[in-house]
Amino acid sequence: MATVTMNADKDFDSVKTHPDCLLRYKQVLPSNSIVPETDCCKAINGLQPAYKERAMIEMVRDAYERRQFTFCAHLCLFAMKNGYSNAFYPYFLSLSFSGISDADQHFRKFSVTDAGAVAGSSLKELQDFIFDLNGTNIATVAGYFLDHTPASNPEDFQFAQLKFNEQVKGKDLSVLQQKFKSSFPDSKYNYFLNPKTN
Repeated sequence: MATVTMNADKDFDSVKTHPDCLLRYKQVLPSNSIVPETDCCKAINGLQPAYKERAMIEMVRDAYERRQFTFCAHLCLFAMKNGYSNAFYPYFLSLSFSGISDADQHFRKFSVTDAGAVAGSSLKELQDFIFDLNGTNIATVAGYFLDHTPASNPEDFQFAQLKFNEQVKGKDLSVLQQKFKSSFPDSKYNYFLNPKTN
């Protein structure tokens, strides 16, 4: 309970009446209060996990489409760590590292791995890990996630394989696209294969 004032020189913190996170909530409570612990925002759990995973999949796709490959890989690793076993995540890990490999070959690795990560965060650790990898090791990581993931969804697998063959192996994209489109003419990945032109 606080009196709102318009005087900027008053010692008043409006956040005390509307805590923005659990940590802040704990800080403004009396010291003898009991606060229930929660894993909110630390893990994917709780009610409606299917909705949370659907949202995570859309975030992964969006990060990949915007060529934020480190962030995309980070989201995939976060989901896998929290019990989501969909083969979608390893495929997008392979796609992310294939994209990083392609950027590295064209001396643009920084442009696709700088995720603006905060020092000490797991995203920063991943970003530093990727910066330290040489081109051969990046390609190895891309191939690892592709080779060690069961082909439970042929469309996802073949798209990841197409991008690996194009971006890491340097194979002709037109031949790879023709083969992919003959297998999946109405693929959800067609918009990645036919980028918009201005």
